[in-house]
Amino acid sequence: MIVSRESGGLCVVLQVDHQEQCRLAARAWGNGRFARLDPWVPGLGAAAVLEYGWGGWEAMPQVVSVGRPMDFPD
Repeated sequence: MIVSRESGGLCVVLQVDHQEQCRLAARAWGNGRFARLDPWVPGLGAAAVLEYGWGGWEAMPQVVSVGRPMDFPD
């Protein structure tokens, strides 16, 4: 998870949400200006599971001493 401070609290972005964003971007890749990934199917599959290992941990994250969820650099 990526944690940043904002006015009024914390902004938390889950790695698995980043994974979904990557999957959607890979799925939409390619148009009249640039080609689709080659090979496309393995690239799409890789993007779909990019952050798979984080799901269990992010469901029950540890809290660091300053009272915020531990993010990935920690």
